[in-house]
Amino acid sequence: MSDVAVNIAPVRKTVRVQAPIAHAFEVFTSGLTRWWPFDHGVGKKPIQKVLMEPRLGGRWLEGSRRIAW
Repeated sequence: MSDVAVNIAPVRKTVRVQAPIAHAFEVFTSGLTRWWPFDHGVGKKPIQKVLMEPRLGGRWLEGSRRIAW
C-alpha cells in the first residue's frame, strides 16, 4: 500500500465588520466557542473543547489534540 499526498487549497473567507481591528480579532479568537460548531472538527468525534491561540503563529486546539495553524 502506498501513501498518496493530497493537496487541499486553504479556506479563505472575508467578513467586514464595523469595529477596530484589535477588537474584532479579540472577539473572533477569544469568543470562538460562541460561533464555532462543535461537530465540525478535525477528527471524527465531536469537539469537546476548542481554542485558538490569539497571536501570530497561534495554534488551533481541539480537546487534547494540537493542530498547527
